Amino acid sequence: MILALIANGVVLSITLYQRKSWKQSSTIFFTSLILAHLVLNLLYLPFAIIALAAGEWIFGSTDEEKRGTCTSAAFVYSFTIPVIFMTLAAISFDRFLFIVKPHLHKRFMRPWVALTLTIAIWILSAVFGTLPFLDFGHYSYDDELGYCTLVGVDIPAFVAILVIVFLVVGTIFVTSLWTFCFTRSYFKAHYQYDWKLEEAQKNILQTHTTAVSTRMLYKLGQQMGKEFTPVEYFSIDRVFRNKTLDATHLAKFHQIEGVVADYNLTLGDLMGVLYTFFSKMVIAKC
Repeated sequence: MILALIANGVVLSITLYQRKSWKQSSTIFFTSLILAHLVLNLLYLPFAIIALAAGEWIFGSTDEEKRGTCTSAAFVYSFTIPVIFMTLAAISFDRFLFIVKPHLHKRFMRPWVALTLTIAIWILSAVFGTLPFLDFGHYSYDDELGYCTLVGVDIPAFVAILVIVFLVVGTIFVTSLWTFCFTRSYFKAHYQYDWKLEEAQKNILQTHTTAVSTRMLYKLGQQMGKEFTPVEYFSIDRVFRNKTLDATHLAKFHQIEGVVADYNLTLGDLMGVLYTFFSKMVIAKC
């Protein structure tokens, strides 16, 4: 509880200090959520924990005072819990629009809309909290639970509470699942696009490399007065195909052409030059 108070207080202080963040709807919703947790931690949890430890409600010198403090604590609980869950639903819906429907989010989810929705959540939760004062159940100390809460709820009121809980939790679940599936499909499609782009680049590079190697072998054959056999051509061409070359390495083929042509090297010498060149290239890449 103490750690929660410290964490919520620090986050709230940072949020209040950074005024620019108030232009975002998510900041308003998260601030509302932090305030609800602070109210719950300050005005309910300490009394509930002490009551659980004592085994009875001990706040108040007379029975009337105990009933008053018990009712107040239970009201705080019944008031803040709906605020927390409905704010979570609002945050989930806000993130859903931001990720899945960004144009709608930019158009409709303005700061004043988020603020209006937040105020409506707090007012609606306060109305729910005051229903026990209108004979929709009553606040009292529960011996089995060990703290003050809403008791004596009739079946219609209980069904209404379940419907509200189902709607709020359903909103959180549906929007969160939808956002997760959309994000997953987006990253999957992005990965497939990158993979196809990489394969296309490899195919283009391989085609260009093969063209360079073919042109080089043809020039070498002319300058050396030698026609390469299919086996010899395959041996050299395979060296080129099994290497990934960038523009810098492709440019160095002209250097190899010059060395072979100037010194009238044999096929074995050519393979040695290629082996040395590619070995250095692989070591440099590693």
